[in-house]
Amino acid sequence: MKNIIIIDDELDMAQTMAVLLQGEGYRTLGIADGFHGIERMRMDVPDLVVLDVMMPIIKGLDIIRIMKDDPKLSRVPILLISASKEPVMQGNGWDRFLRKPFDIYHLVKVVEDLIENKVDGKYARSSSR
Repeated sequence: MKNIIIIDDELDMAQTMAVLLQGEGYRTLGIADGFHGIERMRMDVPDLVVLDVMMPIIKGLDIIRIMKDDPKLSRVPILLISASKEPVMQGNGWDRFLRKPFDIYHLVKVVEDLIENKVDGKYARSSSR
């Protein structure tokens, strides 16, 4: 069973996505802050991270930098989510972006695409977003 960690400071949002994706057959964990999210990822490397951009303590883009600098986490696909427009970051770092609010069926499709495109511990990055 594929493992997804969802990090969003809006815990209701994280838990709603977790329940929805559990219904699709994924093992999920919703976490409300980046510090605990990083801690959990290091304990049990996920197959996918769903990550909010704007959070207290550690921002989503900072979590991406931490993940990319960690050999265990650097190849984990990242679905970045935000109520604002897609951020600009040199080298990007995430694999797909969804703007809140998003359609739950679209979320499921994007998650499936990201997990299915992961080959031999690497994500076959696509240029489409």
